[in-house]
Amino acid sequence: MSLWNSIKGWMDSPAKNVETKPAPLQPAGESARVVKGESIEEVFIQICTDNHLRIRVARKSGLVDAFLQWYSGAHNREAILSSLGDFKEQVDVAKQKIGDWE
Repeated sequence: MSLWNSIKGWMDSPAKNVETKPAPLQPAGESARVVKGESIEEVFIQICTDNHLRIRVARKSGLVDAFLQWYSGAHNREAILSSLGDFKEQVDVAKQKIGDWE
């Protein structure tokens, strides 16, 4: 029992060496998904993970590299999402991996 209580105590207590930072305040009406300085690759990978495609699968299949070579638009989530239909039509690996993503 004491071993179990020790393990449970480790799980329940917060780490002492980790500093917790408060979340930045977000003005009303602004999107939290578009962050200045994010690359196209980072935004595309976030879209993949949001749609339940693992990063490893996206990279290994060549989907990320194919998108980076194909895409030449703006560096924001909305522009990338709107281009996925054309990307899916033109690139074979995209036809296999991309469904109806949001």
